[in-house]
Amino acid sequence: MVVPIWNIWKNGLNNLKRNKMGKTVEIELNIGGVDITVSGYYSSPEPMVMYYSDGSGYPGSYAEFELESVQVDGNEIIDLISDAIYDEIVDKVIENQKD
Repeated sequence: MVVPIWNIWKNGLNNLKRNKMGKTVEIELNIGGVDITVSGYYSSPEPMVMYYSDGSGYPGSYAEFELESVQVDGNEIIDLISDAIYDEIVDKVIENQKD
């Protein structure tokens, strides 16, 4: 995907990321016995292409989730969670998505 440089300058890098095929997700999870509400941006995996007709290829990409909010009882706690919990949340959201 080629994006003109003025789109990056005008809209910022976050909007550039959102130009990819993806969706905003809000999901309820239970992590360590605590019910949380999570929201963020999910990008579907893309399959590998071994060879195009011109001889080039594409390595594909994994599913990604950019965590934007973690709430407990309506209170934002994203700044309070550890890296391990952050990773666990991202993994669970990706597992729950169906393309």
